[in-house]
Amino acid sequence: MQAKHALLVVAFCLVCGSSVSARMSAEEKALWDKAMRVPSSYEVDKSEADYAWGCAQVIVAKYGQVVPVMNIQTISDYLIQTYNPVQVGSFGFQLSKTAVGEKYRIDVTCLYFAGNIFYASGESKAAERHAHMLSYLLQENLKSYRAQQKGTGDNKTAPAAAVPPGSAEKQSKASTPSDSEQWDLLATVEGKSDLKSDTFTVSNEWKVAWITQGGQDPKCSTEITLCSPNGGAGERITTIAGKDENQSFQYKAGTYYLDIKATQQFKITVLNKKSAAPLPSVPEVAQDKAPAK
Repeated sequence: MQAKHALLVVAFCLVCGSSVSARMSAEEKALWDKAMRVPSSYEVDKSEADYAWGCAQVIVAKYGQVVPVMNIQTISDYLIQTYNPVQVGSFGFQLSKTAVGEKYRIDVTCLYFAGNIFYASGESKAAERHAHMLSYLLQENLKSYRAQQKGTGDNKTAPAAAVPPGSAEKQSKASTPSDSEQWDLLATVEGKSDLKSDTFTVSNEWKVAWITQGGQDPKCSTEITLCSPNGGAGERITTIAGKDENQSFQYKAGTYYLDIKATQQFKITVLNKKSAAPLPSVPEVAQDKAPAK
């Protein structure tokens, strides 16, 4: 795992691990106060939009290691959305990217489930707090990236600390390592109907990439579910409607297979990060109580 990105995640784990506790240290409280002063919407230059959007996907996925956040359901060039929270005290996120002149605006919204109703940012202290924290983490990562870019020059390879997992394939081929140098191909599934992949064994950093071909017909869809060969309920990775090309990063080692339900042409690959480092340990987290209205 990249050094600065790892440090950021570790700091985040330490803070969020006690954010719902009355025993927060002064340093932790100061960081939460700082995050609350950071807007939940921010702008990025078009030249750094791909990097910022790749970071957003990675950090949303890692956020779920610290607080009960739902898995990512939808990823597109303009939307990252988790499933709606369904357990009391759980959270969901929606990030949107909108063109504003020569920039893009990224808006972060959090949903909180209090047992009988969903609260969004602005309606719940818990949802508001985590929307600001996620925005803070994204913007701090972007600041590090900008500092590294100034230090290396626009035409030089960005140092590993500034590049989140999987973002290299969206950068110039001349300035970044090729995909094959960073990832091992473990499985490929192609078809246009329901299929299952062979089993594959992954480390704690891998991804599922897909290309789908479909028109505007809402019946054209592809659903990808991660399953264990030992049985049990599968974990849906994404549902794609129509034509799309994207990827979903995963951080859980083990042996799995993909269960694919499709009514359109698709190609799906599983790639494992070479020499993936262990993830930071995540402290046990107490759930938020239902927020006061």
